[in-house]
Parts: sequence; structure tokens; C-alpha cells
Amino acid sequence: MLIEGSRIAGVDMTGAAPSADLHVLDLGDATLLPGLVDSHVHLAFDPDDRSKQAMADEDDHTTLTRMRFHAGQQLRAGVTTVRDLGDRHFLALSLRDPYTAGKEMGPEVVAAGPPITFYR
Repeated sequence: MLIEGSRIAGVDMTGAAPSADLHVLDLGDATLLPGLVDSHVHLAFDPDDRSKQAMADEDDHTTLTRMRFHAGQQLRAGVTTVRDLGDRHFLALSLRDPYTAGKEMGPEVVAAGPPITFYR
């Protein structure tokens, strides 16, 4: 497998010896997987029944801090891409941008932004 940066650039199934100019890392009998994708997350929420009200009452900085923590948990679990399907004030985009720019380490964030809702 050829890795360029953080991406799999190619897979050679021929069994030929790698080029002498490549750094080779033998993983033994380990299984190497590409990053996993979590296609439905809400990084802003905690998994408890108080989360929605807590998020409504707190400032954006606090919510963004929790989102960053949850994104880090995802990455440590092998999830390299998350699809965040609802936040407020486009906070998932604020979280995504430093990751995309390489300023912080985190998963790739595909963000839907705030949900479209109807209030009476």
C-alpha cells in the first residue's frame, strides 16, 4: 500500500518488491483499514436527556468545545470522516475549518449546518 500524507495513494497486489526509494513499514499480520465514516452524528449533543436544553442555554464557545471533544473521540476510534446533521450557528463549519487547514487534528467534517425547522 502506498501512503502519501494521510491518504492511501495506491495498492499494489502484484507481490513485487517495493521501490528502493520508498520507506517500508512491515505491519506483520495486522489488518490495515482505511478510515471509517460515521454518516449521522450531532457533535453538539451529549447522549443524555438534558443535552438539548443545555445546548439551548449555553454559549457557542461551550458548545464548540464539546463538539471538538466529540470529534476527537471519533478520530481516536478510527472514524476519519463524520457527517454532522445539525448544529446551531454553523458551529460544525467553525469546527471543520481548522481541521481542513491542518491547524488542528480532527476528522473530516461534512456539515449540514442548522436544521430547517418550522416554529409556530
